[in-house]
Amino acid sequence: MEFTTEKLLEFFYKKLEEAEQIDAENDEKSLDRWWSGVKRCGDLMGKEYSELLDDVRFHARAYLMGEPELNRIADRDARRNGLEQAKNNIGKIIDDLNTFGYVPKKSTPIKTNKEKMINNVTVNNNQTSNMVVNIQDFAPETRKVIQELQVELTKKKKNKEMIKKLLTKLTETGIDALEKIFLHSIGI
Repeated sequence: MEFTTEKLLEFFYKKLEEAEQIDAENDEKSLDRWWSGVKRCGDLMGKEYSELLDDVRFHARAYLMGEPELNRIADRDARRNGLEQAKNNIGKIIDDLNTFGYVPKKSTPIKTNKEKMINNVTVNNNQTSNMVVNIQDFAPETRKVIQELQVELTKKKKNKEMIKKLLTKLTETGIDALEKIFLHSIGI
């Protein structure tokens, strides 16, 4: 399915109609099948929509030990409440699509023959980011160092001495490239 505003609106309106036919309390399989279609579409639309749908829960958050009947009731109520929350969140998506239309978000950088993607530039032990550096912006010598550095960083067994050597060379010949990578990695 090509995502256009019209097709997405049609899809979500149809899902709202289908939701009215689901007996959430007693038909868990139909609910799961219906929800997997809604969730998959949201995931494909992008992070913003996916996260909105991630908030929906169809199972109880806690269970009582030794109380299977109470747990079944809690799950039944959670499915009913989850279906209502799902319909509300679908309504929010429909409102958003009617107001702003669908604008696809780039989820990952695109690699072309003029760009080299530098993956997983680690800033510290807790933070990783992906970025694209257009190597055509830099001098040929700097481009060569960036390419060599990318190869070293993607190897399973990294040669730390080679990485240090390449970073040193980059500070001498392409400080602007190193600065761009660094500033991007810290979110500036």
